[in-house]
Amino acid sequence: MPKVVVTNKKGLVQETGRGVHLQDGPVALGNELHPCTADSIINPAVPVTLLRGEINNGAVTLPDGQYIGQVKKLIYVSESDAGVDEAVVTVTTTLGAATTLTFTTVGETADLIWTGSTGWALLGRGTFVDAGVAAVAGLPQITTP
Repeated sequence: MPKVVVTNKKGLVQETGRGVHLQDGPVALGNELHPCTADSIINPAVPVTLLRGEINNGAVTLPDGQYIGQVKKLIYVSESDAGVDEAVVTVTTTLGAATTLTFTTVGETADLIWTGSTGWALLGRGTFVDAGVAAVAGLPQITTP
């Protein structure tokens, strides 16, 4: 496989070596805003999903990934009724027993990676909420049905 270099001046340039190298310029992941309405499906092919909580929402589904190493970032960005909404994400196949992520506070995040037939692995979860001593209290809940 040749080395591909991406530059602002020349665009894609093939060189001797391997891999893809970005020499300058910003890198942005594709994203979608997803209203969390009953029985909706998150697109696993889009790397970043911005979740919007809705009143009386049902669980949304994150289906299986498409290739090993595929990254999925879930970010709870807004609510239609502050303090009342939540985003409940049911993950179809997981590497572990838990299958549900519940986001209750804007700013909560979860990072996952597809491992193949063994499922989505949770790489991390976080929040910008000041949780103080109870640091885990402000993170998305992970539950087993």
